[in-house]
Parts: sequence; C-alpha cells; structure tokens
Amino acid sequence: MTDAVLRSTQGRIAILTVNNPPVNALAAGVRDGIKEGVEAMAADPNIDAIVLIGGGRTFIAGADIREFGKPPKGANLNDVIATMENCPKIVVAALHGTPLGGGLETALGAHYRVSLASTRVGLPEVHLGLLPGAGGTQRLPRLTGAKYALDAIISGRHIPAPEAKTKGIIDAIVEGDLLAGAVAHAQMLVAQKAPLRRVRDLKVTLESPDLFKETEKAIARRARGFKAPWSIIKCVQAAVELPFDEGIKRERELFLELLTSPESAAQRYYFFAEREAAKVLDVPADTPQARDQEGRHRRRRHHGRRHRHELRQCRDSGDAPGSEAGGARSRAEDHPHQLREHRQTRRHESRRRRQAHGADQADSHLRRPERVRCHH
Repeated sequence: MTDAVLRSTQGRIAILTVNNPPVNALAAGVRDGIKEGVEAMAADPNIDAIVLIGGGRTFIAGADIREFGKPPKGANLNDVIATMENCPKIVVAALHGTPLGGGLETALGAHYRVSLASTRVGLPEVHLGLLPGAGGTQRLPRLTGAKYALDAIISGRHIPAPEAKTKGIIDAIVEGDLLAGAVAHAQMLVAQKAPLRRVRDLKVTLESPDLFKETEKAIARRARGFKAPWSIIKCVQAAVELPFDEGIKRERELFLELLTSPESAAQRYYFFAEREAAKVLDVPADTPQARDQEGRHRRRRHHGRRHRHELRQCRDSGDAPGSEAGGARSRAEDHPHQLREHRQTRRHESRRRRQAHGADQADSHLRRPERVRCHH
C-alpha cells in the first residue's frame, strides 16, 4: 500500500481514495496504489464492491507529464485499467472536479461511473501534440459512438457532466455528498446483481461510412500540419475496424511516435512555461528576485511561442516534401536538427534583407540631388 492511495471501508463497500495533491496526477505511486488496492479488495471475501474516488478538489486530473520521456517507473496505466476492468467485483468511479486525460481513461476502466453535476471530463492531450495513450481512443467511441468521440478528442474540449451523462460517459449524477452517493450506488448495483460492464466489450457505433474521410477534410485546414489530429483519426478508425487489443496496440504505437516528435516537445515546453508563469511567486513583489523570476517566465513563454510558430512555418513551407489530405503539408521525417537548420536559414535571409535594404538606402542617398541653398 502507498500513501498516494488510501484504503477504507463502509460496510461491504471498499473505498480507494487517491491522495496526491494538488490535482491527484497519475504518478507512479498513484498507479501502484490503485492496482494494489483493487487486487487486495478483489481477494477480500468481506467486500462486495469498490469505489474509486479522488481526495481534495478533483478526481484524477490527468497523467503526470513530468514523467514523459523518462524511464518507465511503477505500474503501467494500461495494466492498472485492465486490473480494474477484470476485477471480479463491481468497481465504481466517483468523479468530481476535472477528470481529464489519464483521469478519464482511468474512470473508463471502471464498470460504472457517477459524478457531481459540476464535473467536467475530457481528453485534452491534443493540446500537447499527443493523443490519449491509455485506451481513451478505444473506450470513448464504444460509449458515445465514433462521431462524438472524434470531435471530443480532436477538439480536446471539456465536457460538462450533464452532457456526458446523455452520451453514456457517466451513468448517474449525484446530488449532495459524492462519496455517500457513490457508496449508495455501489450498494444498489450489488443488490440488483448488476453485470460487470466492461467498456472494452461494447461495440462501436459508426454513424456514417464516410465519417473518417469527412473528418480529415474538415481538419485539413485547422491541423496546420500537426500530426496529432491525423493520428487520432487513425486510432478511432482502429476502434471501429479492429479488435480491442489490436486497437490498443495501434494507439500505443501512434502515441509513442507523437511523444518523440519535435512538435509535441514544443507544445509541452509552452504548456510548462504557461503553468509556471501562472504560479504565485513565493518572493515579495517589487523586489529584484520577483522581477528576475517574472523575466524568466516571460522569456520561456516567448521562446515557447516562437518555437511553435517556427515549427509551423517549417512544416508549411513550400519545400516541405509530401502532403496530407486536403493540402496540409507535413515532413516525412521530423528531427530537431531540421528545425535548427530552418532557423539558421531564416536568420541568414533576414540578415541579407537588412544588408540589401541598407545598401539601397545608401545608394539612394548618393543619388539624391544636393539641395540648393539660397543666400540672401
């Protein structure tokens, strides 16, 4: 047992409380704690069902992106979710706050989901140049249909709880105390001998046979050459056409491809810069230390924006080989040195323009007729 996930019981209902403030990010300790807690409660004959809830202001708000690009540590999130899905006892996820990204993917691994009316869920990984990497592109379409899932994942928008309930993402909205409502819901499911409903076993509804072509055409202009929207389309298409395990494998391959791309690195850098700039300074205002810290945050934001802008120009330039559907250009191979070469070329062109402009000005000055002075 880890301190990141606390265990308790109410009668024959086990409660696993995620305790990783401030937003209960899915760090290694949280993943290990959930997996170990579900396994322990599944083996306890005095337990009939399990409630997974977040302590503090939110349910799991997403993956711990500080772990991105680092050696794997702790249980894999896909294994954690599989442990919940395969649990022989009902697992209910109780949602509040903003269960986003990996938080929603974890909740989709539970057999049932309840939430407060103020909850907002979503899969916003596209804003980091990524796609959901723990089954989000495979499970969400099985609940909502392919069309709604495509729009939700590509836009990365936050979905209010009432809307999520109408689409089947949430089973019930709790009024009042969330924990009490979740426990009561679990007890009701046990009394009704409700089935262990695994999202992975549901069939995806495909509203139109041309859905994926229409979506590609619609995002061709908005994608601006970025890979993530195109990869999301491929993943949702895999959810429709392939068995669940093969779809998960395809999702993971495309996720790792995006994770190592320079565009995702630039967007994550910008995200960290914005988050650091939003923090309240721990030093007194109007002091040299405060001004220095504000300057560092301002420079990071500026470099992050410039990095993303130059990357778009590099990808949209006429000499970039290849193109996606609808005319959106993309490089066949992306590597940081290509972006550096593009920056150097732009700097040299800018220098030549400035030099040429200076020469033209000097030449025009020499050709300018001298003003005749009148002496009175």
